[in-house]
Amino acid sequence: MLKNESQGESQVLPRSTVARKKRHLAPAGILRNPAPPSMSQLFSLFRALWSFLWGLWWVLLLHPLFRLRTPSSVWVIGGHRGRHYGDNSAAVEAEARRQGKEIVWVANPTLAEQLRAQGIRAVDRHSWKARKAISTAGLLIYSHGEDDLDLLLILLRQRTAPRVYLDHCMCTLKAGGMTDPTLLSTAWPLRSVRTWLLTRWDYVLCASEEVRKNFYQCYPMNPLSPDRARLGGGAHLDDWQKGLESEVKRQIYWFPTFRETPQGRSQLHAVIETVTQDARLRDWLERNSYRLLIGTHVNAKEAPPNLSEPFSLSPLHSLTEDARQSELLISDYSGVVYDFLLLERPQILFAFDLSDYTKRRHLFGKYEERDFALHPRTPEQLVQMLISEAWRDPLLRKRASAHRLRSLPQAAQSYARLSVLELCKVQDIISKNPGARTSQSPLD
Repeated sequence: MLKNESQGESQVLPRSTVARKKRHLAPAGILRNPAPPSMSQLFSLFRALWSFLWGLWWVLLLHPLFRLRTPSSVWVIGGHRGRHYGDNSAAVEAEARRQGKEIVWVANPTLAEQLRAQGIRAVDRHSWKARKAISTAGLLIYSHGEDDLDLLLILLRQRTAPRVYLDHCMCTLKAGGMTDPTLLSTAWPLRSVRTWLLTRWDYVLCASEEVRKNFYQCYPMNPLSPDRARLGGGAHLDDWQKGLESEVKRQIYWFPTFRETPQGRSQLHAVIETVTQDARLRDWLERNSYRLLIGTHVNAKEAPPNLSEPFSLSPLHSLTEDARQSELLISDYSGVVYDFLLLERPQILFAFDLSDYTKRRHLFGKYEERDFALHPRTPEQLVQMLISEAWRDPLLRKRASAHRLRSLPQAAQSYARLSVLELCKVQDIISKNPGARTSQSPLD
């Protein structure tokens, strides 16, 4: 029995009457004649089923057969879960290929096709060629996690070639892994599953002692002895070093990092609009012939803001080039902060949502102790720092130099060459010790 209050008074109705009313009000065909699935839905279902069965076949049958053979000398490399060719992985691939190493890059189909057109040996992620290459590789190398190469690679732990983690940038500002506040606050059954899904490696390349120390904090489940957590990382920094010799333009580069929640993304969008619509800032930029570029993050899904000169959007593929040609960097929690530190130029760290952001992501040290940058907290403060030119204070450059020496010691040669040299040493260790040919990370 249910109550009917449509007339302002309660009236008890039999359930059969309620059911008849629902059928009467429902659009025709929804309850009695559901529409059959379309051909595209059936095709998607078939593809998902085929992908699942093909993956199981590879994991249970093909991979064990391939591993019976002597592993090849091929390095299989990937990054950004197949979406992007960039950062440390791309720098290692390019340098290793230049040195004549046999390399296979694993990417999603669209990117793989683009890379092949550029002469890079790339295969489609989850394809027969990619999985055969993974199963027969001498080294597996990635920037984010095992799923850079294949979603099912996690099921093959302790049964693949040694895995080398490069990280995609510098592990110096924003932490992850076991420090993630959302992971630590999760109930233990789910926390155990999420911990099992975290990145695993057999070797990791670190750009400095500080980075190595930070990896200890984030990923204690991985091997972190000095012979496994090896110096020689930061291959992508070679592109940033070019900024030491290239022309510096009259431009400012603003690279806000990705916000993981809809509320965070909405707030970021509102802040960008507030700053770019400020008449005082526009007037200062135009009077001084400056441009302000806003960088695109790889994870951004929302439509970019509508901008007009002297404001403009910088595409992802030109991030490094645009930033290294800029006089000033504005960012917040991105690893780009420490990349730009290599140039010893002024920075502004505009963390307008610091208290909210740190509820979801852990940061190394106290944020404000990064004294090589100014720290506004509101759009009004940011605009004032820009138009007052407080960022030109010579003390900021001196502090940037001190922080660079601690976090990014200058490479004797290129960072990418050092990375490839360390990978060659790892490969040499493997060749002399057959027992080291299989990934053996604890807790796998």
